[in-house]
Amino acid sequence: MTKQYQTLVASSHQRSFYVSVMEDKQNKQTYRYTKQLVRIALDQGYTPAEILVKAGLSENSTAQFSRWRNGKALAKVRQLQYFINQYEHLLKRKIEHLFYSISDNALSFRKLHGEVVLKHVVRHQPAQVGKRVVPVALLRMILLKEGNKYHLVHQVRAGLTEDGNFNPARNLNELIHSSNEDANWSSYKYQTELSAEEALESADDFIHQLISGENVAKTTLKNEGIALSFIIRQALLKQGHQCKYIVDLADCRT
Repeated sequence: MTKQYQTLVASSHQRSFYVSVMEDKQNKQTYRYTKQLVRIALDQGYTPAEILVKAGLSENSTAQFSRWRNGKALAKVRQLQYFINQYEHLLKRKIEHLFYSISDNALSFRKLHGEVVLKHVVRHQPAQVGKRVVPVALLRMILLKEGNKYHLVHQVRAGLTEDGNFNPARNLNELIHSSNEDANWSSYKYQTELSAEEALESADDFIHQLISGENVAKTTLKNEGIALSFIIRQALLKQGHQCKYIVDLADCRT
């Protein structure tokens, strides 16, 4: 056996090993947006049984399908490859979110990925403006979930000035009133890659600002803060997270 032949054989073995490792990695790789893609497939008319068969499973594997649909388990990429090829473009529309910020009269744009867990609008108490009673949206908080991490975006109504407390009669016409709701909001704070606990802690800081009046709108919004304190915990509980300051009455039974 010549040295050149030995080199060729060794190189062939290395390539075979590399291909085997890559195939094994691809077979084990999970698809992080399993729940969202499965729901899109359902919306497109596929039945649970048809989705399971396309994934290479028995149509009777209903427990596994339920775990996928409810976000309790992730399918392998190879299992959902058919639906990835067919519908990933629709999925991207649901999980890609564009935001903008205004600083020194300049616009900047940022994009985040994730499922919308919460999009909460904070409104000024209804006020009389001429003959109209106007409840004005001033602040907004968006919570996204990407994998097992959260992104938190704090927004203020675009056009809101910082020269004092918001007054509907004086400031209403200064606000942007776009038919595209997302265009009405300028993002002033982005927090990414948060754990559930970190997201709740940041939300609680925002809630304190609402109650104290130390927020970018410089307006005391106590009732809105109380409501959001409940809403953020409800949203995280639905994602399977236990939150501080919640007493489980089942643990109090004697």
